[in-house]
Amino acid sequence: MLDSVLLTIEKHKMLSKDDSVLLGLSGGADSVLLFHILLALRDKLGIKLCAAHINHCLRGRDSEADELFCKQLCEKNGICLKVFNARVKELANKRGMGLEEAGRAVRYECFEKASKEFGSNKIALAHNKNDNAETILMRMCRGTGLTGLRGIPAIRGDIIRPLIETERHEIERYLSENNISYRTDNSNSSDEFLRNRVRMLLPFMETAIGGVNLVEKLWQTSRICEAEDDFLIKFTDEAFKLCLLNRRQDCLSLNIDELKRLNPAICLRVIRQALENWSLTDITQKHVMAISRLLNSRSGKSIKLFDIVIERSFNRLRFSPAAKYNLKPGFCYNIPLNELVFIPELNRYFYLSEQSPVGAIIDNPLKKSEIVCTKSFIYHKMKDVQIRSRKMGVTINIRHIGHVKLKDYFVNNKIPKYERDEIGLLTCGSEVVWIMDKKSIVHADYEPDSGLRQIHIFVWEDYSERGYQDADFRERD
Repeated sequence: MLDSVLLTIEKHKMLSKDDSVLLGLSGGADSVLLFHILLALRDKLGIKLCAAHINHCLRGRDSEADELFCKQLCEKNGICLKVFNARVKELANKRGMGLEEAGRAVRYECFEKASKEFGSNKIALAHNKNDNAETILMRMCRGTGLTGLRGIPAIRGDIIRPLIETERHEIERYLSENNISYRTDNSNSSDEFLRNRVRMLLPFMETAIGGVNLVEKLWQTSRICEAEDDFLIKFTDEAFKLCLLNRRQDCLSLNIDELKRLNPAICLRVIRQALENWSLTDITQKHVMAISRLLNSRSGKSIKLFDIVIERSFNRLRFSPAAKYNLKPGFCYNIPLNELVFIPELNRYFYLSEQSPVGAIIDNPLKKSEIVCTKSFIYHKMKDVQIRSRKMGVTINIRHIGHVKLKDYFVNNKIPKYERDEIGLLTCGSEVVWIMDKKSIVHADYEPDSGLRQIHIFVWEDYSERGYQDADFRERD
């Protein structure tokens, strides 16, 4: 058994010398075996060992006896133990979760807390090959794809599972042969929980299909699915980068044309990857399919998924928090002559000056920034200069086109609604002089001729402070 578990540890590179390992110790057969194995391998592996026990407060005196057993086991072997008393039933009601789900969530929360307290960099859990088979069967019953069929991973972040390639009967036999005592949870024989029902069903399934070792077959299936899923994950990462238009703080947009060019399976995976930006749980294929239907809907159509709004806006599929979806904060700043003004909504500095941009040396107080844009205007018309967000009813005179309503300009250029309030407008009084989008349109009546006195506006941006990559109105060649 020691050699078998050591092989699993080495194969998956679970541990390194000087690792500090927190063991999740329930007192049951699996965790007690892992306790003794890690204790026996501690010097050979060069690791430190501590433990955490979670009393779920569900089984009265039996729960208290489990806690006492773990305390005595750790005290006898000189292992530090952190005990948590978690009233799982109350937490399940409070969070609107089932007992199994709440118990699992609480355990991982406690393990993380104990790990920080002990300074551990690894958390060792005692899931075995049978647990893996039960998990796969449960996911199959609920409906799953390749990712679900991977089963329980040997390593996930700082969590390691040294017994994941060991079957339950091997664990029980080793404990019996070595007279190692452990606690038995009587609730494991109850048919109240789905996992217990699946566990009890496994022997009947094996008999029904001719005595096949279903646990081993499902393990082999999970390894095949893991390899194929890893390939698709890499392919999906590349497709996601191709489809990503922008990612700003907690919002992102995907290119719908690029999504439609993808194989449908990869398209759905890209959508699911976009949802990972918010670490949502309980995302099902039903949710992903609902989002995919937006690809063929009209612009402006949206759905709400948990606290995220997904909207089709022209050729964009936008993901944003529901709290920000209808937020129109608005902004307006005066731009005096020869005074540097920072506008946080645009993340840019503006400087209005008579100094010509051609051959001029501007005293830039922003050492890490650079001028990303300059614009010139007729001097005597630039009165009451402001930079603001859009407002209703304004127009702009575009050369060779004429007066155009700002709303029509946005619609004609397929600028999504959620971006319109983020576009800066340079105004003089009630007139829009400059639209600070990618086209960088200037009012025709304000464009200077060479013989007229001019005034200029310089724009800086500190790239070290930016959360995204594209500059909306950088000067084009």
